[in-house]
Amino acid sequence: MHDLPASPISPATQRMPSSSGALAYLSNGIVGLDLGWNPLVDHHAMVSTLRQAHAESGVEAQGNCPYPLDVVLIGQDGPVTWHTHTQHYDFACGELVSEGEFRDGTDHFPGTITTLCARSQPTIVLQEIRTERGLRAEFRCQPEPNAGTLTANALGGFRWTVPGGDYVGLAFHVRTAGTVIQQMTSVVPASMSSGPEIQSIRLLSVALDRGFERLRRENRQAWDEIWQHRVEAPYEDGQPAVDAAFFYLNSSIHSSSPHATGLLGLNPPTRYHNFWGHLFWDLEVHALPALLHSQPHAARALLETRFRGLEAARRNAAMNGYRGAQYPWEGGITGEEQLPTTYLQNMHEQHVSLGIALGFLRAAEAFDDPVFTRERAWPVVHAVAEWVTSRVTETTSGASICDTIGIDEALHHHDDGVWTNASAILLLRAASQLRANCGYGPEPAWESLADRIVIPIRDHCLIPFPTWEPNTIPLCPDPLMAIFPLNFPVSEQVRQTSLATLLPLAQATIGMPMHSPYHWRWAKMLGDEALARHTFERGVLDFVFAPFNQISEFGASQTQVLTRSGPYMAHCGAIVATSLDYARNRQSVLPPCN
Repeated sequence: MHDLPASPISPATQRMPSSSGALAYLSNGIVGLDLGWNPLVDHHAMVSTLRQAHAESGVEAQGNCPYPLDVVLIGQDGPVTWHTHTQHYDFACGELVSEGEFRDGTDHFPGTITTLCARSQPTIVLQEIRTERGLRAEFRCQPEPNAGTLTANALGGFRWTVPGGDYVGLAFHVRTAGTVIQQMTSVVPASMSSGPEIQSIRLLSVALDRGFERLRRENRQAWDEIWQHRVEAPYEDGQPAVDAAFFYLNSSIHSSSPHATGLLGLNPPTRYHNFWGHLFWDLEVHALPALLHSQPHAARALLETRFRGLEAARRNAAMNGYRGAQYPWEGGITGEEQLPTTYLQNMHEQHVSLGIALGFLRAAEAFDDPVFTRERAWPVVHAVAEWVTSRVTETTSGASICDTIGIDEALHHHDDGVWTNASAILLLRAASQLRANCGYGPEPAWESLADRIVIPIRDHCLIPFPTWEPNTIPLCPDPLMAIFPLNFPVSEQVRQTSLATLLPLAQATIGMPMHSPYHWRWAKMLGDEALARHTFERGVLDFVFAPFNQISEFGASQTQVLTRSGPYMAHCGAIVATSLDYARNRQSVLPPCN
């Protein structure tokens, strides 16, 4: 280990022009901003739960919101233009500071623009403009053509309506005092208020009463509290990556969030679809453990989204011919399936329900709150356990879960995937214990079924599924993921044999999503320090991209696949969770639920 720097490591100050086209991503869990080199205009915003139908696929997708800090500055000779020289993103407090110059005709003079999303009042975004000259600011708010309709009410609020009818409320305020211009905007989604354009006025009034400096101070204090749970990297040169993953994960989720965040947080889909804002299993499996450490109340808000979707999951199970609850592969606002029809093979990727239920169990253990356990965890765990009992097929080998896809989405569906079956065993055993803890008594049928579910093992080695052959089908990381982070209990011989056999084969997959940040931890478990260092570089450091240390979906070796986009929540969570696990003297972040 190494000496942890006193403050979080922020990205290096960027000078204009930057070689990267990546924009700065700011968020507080309700509003997300995508800021380029001019933080005053021409940027994008995303608001939690704002949805519209995707033009091509027809599925629910995130709706675009007008940039809430869009102003025109006016000097003596008319509109003044801004030109950035440098930008600095301070991870300690979530502030983006742009330094440069204003140009008023032929006159140039320096200035500074500070932008942030408030955490103490999470519908508020703030910006302060400091100059050497007195300027006048006019709010412009020019949304993209055909993106929606902006209408004003008599009270001074605005309603932004996207195609399909969903909407948000906005209220703006700009204050000029000498050479300082301060602007605040409240952005309220309809999911949080039936009259968001009026509620945004109320919340803006509260923000104005507090004042800019107080909100800025409260934001710093909120980040100070979050950074108290900072995680140490396993290697000194990896601390910037771990700090970046920690920052972006915690930026994107808030205890007030009306809905769990998407796979790229609340980053507006300017260059990449951001998975249309849908919910995936990655949050509960990869991100939740880190959030339970740093923001337990935000973790509870994330799980509340899944609890609200329980009835939709019950309907989904019924439509598929099962009992209990089957959560969708791509969840929407109502909890219903939003999988585009171009990815129909993922209808077989049904381990999502198991990951969600295990997430509730881990949260119940972390919270030690009997109300949460009984009123939130137990209904979900019970429903998914019932789904498992109706999902298995009795065979000569035992109880099988047939026709599923594991973590490797490129494979065709198969029977008895190790990740799915191992998760089901852990869930059934924990569900029986939870049933007893809630006063209903144990469920012997669940425990008996758990004992019969097939776990594919060959020559003391976990394998992806019973018919898998290493020379014919690319390795999917399910067996290694079952060892960690799932921490499925196996003998030491099986664990070491699996690591020694499969980890070398898995090297070809580093750079791909979801599992890459775990490779170094598996190598540490194997005792191969050289491999651990090598895979940390390829599975963690190669996913950090300039200019603001965003954590990408694909590593540097895979940039030909898709443009680098982030922050990818699965990797943010996995980078933090693996480092946290190692810092805890190799005690698993995800204890076995048995």
